[in-house]
Amino acid sequence: MQTPDYIILTPTAPFKLYCLDRFLKNVISFHPKPKEIVFCTEPEMVPHISKWEEKLKKQGIKLVIFTLEPEILNQFPKPDIKKLTYSREHLRKYFINSPFEWALWLDSDIIPEPNVFRVLLKVALSEKYLVVSNEYPARLDKECIIRGMGCTLTHKAACMFARFMNTPFIWNGQEAGWHLIDDFWFFVMVSGADWYIKKSTGWNSCGKRVRAVSIWHLTGSDKFPDKFLKKDSHYNK
Repeated sequence: MQTPDYIILTPTAPFKLYCLDRFLKNVISFHPKPKEIVFCTEPEMVPHISKWEEKLKKQGIKLVIFTLEPEILNQFPKPDIKKLTYSREHLRKYFINSPFEWALWLDSDIIPEPNVFRVLLKVALSEKYLVVSNEYPARLDKECIIRGMGCTLTHKAACMFARFMNTPFIWNGQEAGWHLIDDFWFFVMVSGADWYIKKSTGWNSCGKRVRAVSIWHLTGSDKFPDKFLKKDSHYNK
């Protein structure tokens, strides 16, 4: 079967400028390469990303950049997880209106092996999952392993019914001081539709979590070295 075309969807922000060049150098090395890489970010990041346009074009990769609306930036002037939620929702809407069936969600501080799309697609097609998420180490926590959107392959069908949102956790009528964040809600919606999707299509919408490729998580901190998570050995086959 011919490998399908795909796009990369990347939310980013000024505090992640430290990893942008290394991230894009890695994307250029991907095989197969994406047809597009789509960013959603803040205006001050645009010149830094745009300087890569010609290099990406020479590799057959189209660069698309969206910026968050002024009202969102005014509401959250400092780094805030809610801006990430809005960015991912922008990217989701772009994807479902694009001609592509597959998208690789990749945070700009995540450096996976160059064959990441092919490996995650193999899992998706062989086990019939609409969402396959590769685990990665937390940026500043030695022990924590993240199972979020930072390196996740999605079929368009999953992004048609699941979306990104951010809500406070309410306990005894008051906010408990933390939020249920965007990738949590995405996976909840994906999991909730699993029975219906499987019954009508034979596919599983519920996200499959794997360690199919090795990943670096760049910290940008002298105090905390970059984190590495090795893939499971049976994916070497």
